[in-house]
Amino acid sequence: AYVYVHRKPLVAVVATGDELTDFHEPAIPGKTVSSNLYALAAQALDAQAVPLSLGIVGDDIEAQRALLAEAMNADVIITSGGTSRGKYDLVQKTFTSLG
Repeated sequence: AYVYVHRKPLVAVVATGDELTDFHEPAIPGKTVSSNLYALAAQALDAQAVPLSLGIVGDDIEAQRALLAEAMNADVIITSGGTSRGKYDLVQKTFTSLG
């Protein structure tokens, strides 16, 4: 008999937006706590995956390119934010630039 096994998938989680702050940073007017980052990582854990929380990246295509290039090592990438048609919604452009 054979037992088939596989490793748990690695899920990279990234939040984007200049308006975001992390929960441990002091409250700043105009900033929002990035709760999605932690909720998505928890859901990955709940699905028996290994979350790789890469944190918050601002609305800067070069910074996003660097972080998302790192995320490409994961089996799955989840991004939160930056995907509508606004001037600073750069996630689609960034992924396109990465091929």
